[in-house]
Parts: sequence; structure tokens; C-alpha cells
Amino acid sequence: MKLLRNLRWIAPSAAALLAAGLLLLCFPQPLFTWSTEADNLALYSDSPFTAQAGGKLLAAIQSRLSRSPLYSRADSHAIFICNSSWRRRLFFWPDPNAGGLNYSPLSSNVFLVGADIAANRLIKPSGKADILGRGLDHFVAHEIAHTLTCRAVGFWEYRRLPDWVKEGYAEYVARGPQFNCDASLAAFLAGAPEMNQPALAPYRRYELLVGFLLEKKGWTLQRLLEKPIDQRQAEQILISTVGE
Repeated sequence: MKLLRNLRWIAPSAAALLAAGLLLLCFPQPLFTWSTEADNLALYSDSPFTAQAGGKLLAAIQSRLSRSPLYSRADSHAIFICNSSWRRRLFFWPDPNAGGLNYSPLSSNVFLVGADIAANRLIKPSGKADILGRGLDHFVAHEIAHTLTCRAVGFWEYRRLPDWVKEGYAEYVARGPQFNCDASLAAFLAGAPEMNQPALAPYRRYELLVGFLLEKKGWTLQRLLEKPIDQRQAEQILISTVGE
């Protein structure tokens, strides 16, 4: 009987805790003191930043996102910078080593680890610089691109997308005009180290495959997302096309 009484108490408590956690993910604004907005983007941080620096960052993010036909200024997105360790533990518990996370389709909020907003630089807890030299605006655009993709195909279909498509399209959007398909292809064919870094998710390689299919093979974004092929097939298409 005592065990049953304990179970009756635990179940509602666990449900209440889960509900509180979900509410916090959707509405974390009270935990972030400094903020600014521009059009449909809102930037929040637990460390001070100037309105000028915040506005410049948001403009850079807008520029990168405009690369994607999935992006619309009618949809709002909120960006939360977690400089303090306890906020990182709170919002990054699914992946403590990530530089950024989003919780789509639960919300359009994205969370980034510590950052120097004025310098447009992501600051990881390790203090190490990004091996690919990406700026804060890139990381934010990457996470928002995940949100856009999830909305476009639906949660379950998004979960089924191969990593090269999910991560590759987010990188393709985030790199914006800095992406050059010909230069990336040359690096790939030359076996450049950045094409295999980091080992678990070689973003430059993924990005090239997406960019090549969209820009050189004339694939539509719909085809890429709704009829995905595996990475090996994508690389075979790239190599065989170059050899023609």
C-alpha cells in the first residue's frame, strides 16, 4: 500500500516537472536580461550587449537566412545566448557538447552557448575556436535552418532525413554567399582536411553535396528533402558528373 501511495505521488510530480520544462523551453525570456529585436528576429542574452552590436548580428543572420526559400519574415524566431554554466546545463542537457540547439517543432527558439556578440564569435566552454572558422551569425542561421526544414517536411520525416541532408542544408543556408560550389568541389577532389572535419559530422562535405545537387544538377529543394538519397549515392553523382 505504501508503494502505491508513493507511485500516486511520483506520477503527478513527474508530469508537473515535464510540463514546467516544456514551458521553459517555449518561454525562456525571463532568464535572459538583455535583448533586442529586428523584424522577425529577437536576440536574448544573459550578458550585456549593445543595441548596435545586436542589430548588426541580426542583420547578418537575416542575410544568411534569405538564401533559403523556406524562410519568411512572417515567421518569428528567438535566439538565446547562454553564457552562464547553469543556463547551458539547463538548455543543453540533450547535447552538452553542442554549440547550438533547437527544439523544433516545440518552438522556434534556438539556443547558443556563450558568445561575444560584438565580435560575432561563438565561445564554447572549452574556449577553443571553431575549426571551420564560422561566426556566431553562421551558427544561429544553421540552427534556424533546422527549424525551417522541420516545419517544411514535418517532425517525423525530418527525423528520417539522412545527416548529410539535415546538416548539409543547414550549413548551405548558414554559409550564404560565402559558399562557392566550384571552390568546395576543388577542395573535395583534392582531399582537403576540412572536408572531413569534424569526423562525426563533416559539415563542409555535407554542404558541398547539397550545394552541388541544388546548383549544378538542378535539383529542387523539394526533391532534396522529400526524396532523399543516402550519402554514398550523392557522392557517386558528384564524382560521376565531374568525370563526364
